[in-house]
Amino acid sequence: MIGKKELKNICKTAEGLGWSANYDGDDFSFAINSPAGQNFQFDVPADTIDEFYEKLHEYCDNFDCSDEACLWLCFAEFDENGALFDVNDLHEDVEACYDMMCELTDALAYQNDYVVA
Repeated sequence: MIGKKELKNICKTAEGLGWSANYDGDDFSFAINSPAGQNFQFDVPADTIDEFYEKLHEYCDNFDCSDEACLWLCFAEFDENGALFDVNDLHEDVEACYDMMCELTDALAYQNDYVVA
């Protein structure tokens, strides 16, 4: 079980970086708007604080910007002429989300004195 103090620290750290953070008893959910205004969200299932940090780092380590950009293309908006926005811009936006996620991951580990084994 994840303690109230740990929950508070995780949420406070995430919110300080501009993320929304929620915990439903099974999963942490983090969301932020990308520089281009897309909603970037990911979930971390965890029953213990150690499991949370392990899965958070695993998610960040395994994140593939190209795969994520392809997924975003399924939900891409069109400009007023019906053309997709530039794919390179989309990929850059996903890379920015990845950088923000890495910053969040590092800040959570630092703020909560957690060292990944």
